[in-house]
Amino acid sequence: QTVVAAEILPGGVVGRTALAKSSGHDTLDSAALDAIKTWKFGTESEKDEVVPQYVDIPVTFKLEER
Repeated sequence: QTVVAAEILPGGVVGRTALAKSSGHDTLDSAALDAIKTWKFGTESEKDEVVPQYVDIPVTFKLEER
């Protein structure tokens, strides 16, 4: 499992990302970071002003043989 720390900007787009916990595999860690950068989130406002949110997102990979 990889854990990605992400900043969610006003409008729900992902800002900065960082690896909070490595899966131990660079390829999986990079895939998790790249995927989360494409996500869009719903945002909540604080006093009618949208503020950035900071979240840790766990990403679990299930690998199957072909």
